[in-house]
Amino acid sequence: MPSGAVVESYEPRRQQKYPSPRNVAAVPLHPRLRERLDYEAHAFPDLTLLPVPEGRQVVRAMSAETDRLAGPPPALDRAEDHSIALGSSRLRIRLYFPKGAASPSPVLVYLHGGGWVFGDLETHDSLCRELAARSRAVVASVDYRRSPEEKFPVALEDGYATIQWLTEPETARRFNLRPDRIAIGGDSAGGNMAAVLAVQARDRRGPSITGQVLICPVTAYNPDTPSYTANGTGFGLDASFMPWMWNQYLTSPRQGPDPRVAPLRTPDLSHVAPALVITAEYDLLRDEGELFAERLRQAGVPTQSTRYNGMIHGFLDYRGIAREGGDALEEIAQTLRRWFEA
Repeated sequence: MPSGAVVESYEPRRQQKYPSPRNVAAVPLHPRLRERLDYEAHAFPDLTLLPVPEGRQVVRAMSAETDRLAGPPPALDRAEDHSIALGSSRLRIRLYFPKGAASPSPVLVYLHGGGWVFGDLETHDSLCRELAARSRAVVASVDYRRSPEEKFPVALEDGYATIQWLTEPETARRFNLRPDRIAIGGDSAGGNMAAVLAVQARDRRGPSITGQVLICPVTAYNPDTPSYTANGTGFGLDASFMPWMWNQYLTSPRQGPDPRVAPLRTPDLSHVAPALVITAEYDLLRDEGELFAERLRQAGVPTQSTRYNGMIHGFLDYRGIAREGGDALEEIAQTLRRWFEA
């Protein structure tokens, strides 16, 4: 972990309090990230001004560039595409099997970011390969149905169906998996869904969740936080994108306060899975992510919150130009191994 990262953790048995990372002094934006942001601002159009299919192609092109900068992903034993039936449609799931995995293997269910509109199995393929290789766990990447074609809460139900499928005895035997060692994770909108699914698994008395990894998560609906104002322009994810995103995802603004949309509003967060919350200093979502981590701690949930200073939203994608992206991947992998081995 880089020396500039600020870690805040809580273990219920210790009952210790830690200073809030929101009080630390600012670190300058990583200069290579500034160069990259300036390049992208000129090279790629505003996604909100494009038809959604064209915007998705732009996001794929941007992802392909950052993947090239990161270099070839680590070799795996194999990666396989599968699908499960959901009514009249089928849900695609890509399974990444690392070399040297335990037998049977624990699983990380991964939900990609992209504002519920963009992103897919391909944009997050390299990242999922990294997570599988580093954690030595099978990663199940979910090709959930996106907005505006499918509105809230369809994507969430796709995620929950994936967890149920992975914990079925037949699936566990087929792929040599441990149904009692299932973690969930995601970035941005995917981090939002992972947080919500942890609550739903508790409330529905569904599969037991080993841990939740929330990377730069969306946890609030149009919040009034300092980071939302200070980092709302010029750092990749702009505040102007958020109302457009909500309009794609939700049927009505009245759904905004729903805890399944804004998990920060969940009345009771006790007895959900342990959490790792990753935030970035120059991300407009920084404060809501850290506030959610604090809510988890207050509810007695073992939680580690790490702010990566000098970083932007989605900085793991820029691991080829800023080593903190790789550091965050390693922190996630170490945390997963600790949860799975407990």
